[in-house]
Amino acid sequence: MTSMIRPGLVLGILVVLGLGGVAHAQGYPPGPPPPGYGGGYGQPPPPEMGRMGLMFGAALGPGYMAVSCDGCDEDSLGGIGGEAHIGWMLTPRLALLGDFWGTWHFTGEFTMEHIINTFAVQFWLGRIFWIKGGLGLGVVRFHYDDFLTVESELGFSVLGAGGVELISAPRFALDVQARLGATGFDGGSVGSFGLFLGLNWY
Repeated sequence: MTSMIRPGLVLGILVVLGLGGVAHAQGYPPGPPPPGYGGGYGQPPPPEMGRMGLMFGAALGPGYMAVSCDGCDEDSLGGIGGEAHIGWMLTPRLALLGDFWGTWHFTGEFTMEHIINTFAVQFWLGRIFWIKGGLGLGVVRFHYDDFLTVESELGFSVLGAGGVELISAPRFALDVQARLGATGFDGGSVGSFGLFLGLNWY
């Protein structure tokens, strides 16, 4: 009797193991991926994980100024604008920056420039969309053909910007951005708007 039970027991174990192997081969879902990886094994972390440490960049494009003052007509002036920034990534989505922005309007007699320098915070809403806000100081200058420069006093400035990264790599990004800022003076203000194409390194 014992010799007959043992072969049956061995046969039963083999059948159970075989069914288990077939069931596994037919597609039971895999376990969770390793930390820091996507849904498929072997996929690297998203590019935003590379945004750490020093950040710097610059952008250039069309710019516009709006002038408002007591006793004068409001005016809108087209020209060119540019910005540069440097700072530090506190997290992969948050940066603290120094932002330096200029807008220039050219005529046959003089060049008018509006400069806004701010301490700014930039935050990525997702992998490629970001917003920026800053506070600082601004100035307006008039440069005449005879090398005469007339400069305003410093005024309190605000900055707001938003952009989207057209190319987003772990250490590099190409973005398009829109920015709006203003500087207030005694008796008036100057606002600037820019639509820029920018390069950034992390």
